[in-house]
Amino acid sequence: MIETNIKSELHAYFENQGTEVELLNIGYNDFNKVKDWRFLQVRDVYSLHYVFSGSGQIIIDGKIHEIKKKQFFYVPVGVKMAYYPNENDKWRYVWFNFTGEQAESFVTDLGFSKDKPVRDNSNDLLEEELLSLVKTINEDGKIGYYKAKSALYLVAEELSLTGKSEKIKSVAEKAKNLIKLNYRFNSFNLERVAESLHVSLSYLSKVFKEKFGITASAYLINLRLSEAEKLLKETLLTAKEIGFSVGYNDEIHFLKQFKKKFGVTTGEYRKLQKKEQ
Repeated sequence: MIETNIKSELHAYFENQGTEVELLNIGYNDFNKVKDWRFLQVRDVYSLHYVFSGSGQIIIDGKIHEIKKKQFFYVPVGVKMAYYPNENDKWRYVWFNFTGEQAESFVTDLGFSKDKPVRDNSNDLLEEELLSLVKTINEDGKIGYYKAKSALYLVAEELSLTGKSEKIKSVAEKAKNLIKLNYRFNSFNLERVAESLHVSLSYLSKVFKEKFGITASAYLINLRLSEAEKLLKETLLTAKEIGFSVGYNDEIHFLKQFKKKFGVTTGEYRKLQKKEQ
């Protein structure tokens, strides 16, 4: 049973990160101490719960679905529903609220629908990971966005109904999106991407190459150098400033990478651009 020294109600909120499945907030509720709501409502964000202990029901479009401990349940959007614990066996659960362009396909991939909102969990390690997430919020009062989202992706990995090819596609596309969003940051690297997606760096590299025909490392370098080329054309920034602006801490390394890709130095590239104008 979950430890009793955790507060009865917890929340952690996140700003928009621009990814296709956007985690809005996570939380924990102990309904032995928190009052439950017993009325119909319509949600506009997706929600996924994991029940540590207790039991209850979710009512969707008038149909009742029973829920017990060690089960996930999904709260759909745009339909009349209500969910609450049994009076003599109240819930303790963790929940994730999320939205995004791919949110609907995400929950479908996990096997949830308004007609099938409940799924079992047989993985005790996953339960321990979710409990660790709750304990972090309880002790620190907050949690990092990517740590929380990694937990959601752990759930996804456990529940996903898709085959290997679809999982490869999902990891590779998420990695590509993270690179596009963060390549300008000097502290950003592929290890951070792998950590965010809760996969090894070698696995990330393999599936990225399989999906896009280019290594993740090469994609990151090309993205940075393409932006550097643009800045050389459109600004008066120095080569050092441009390198830093596209994610390079080492000016010499940036200059070598640029010449390797374009065949000329940054200074020569600017001179050639002036002649063409």
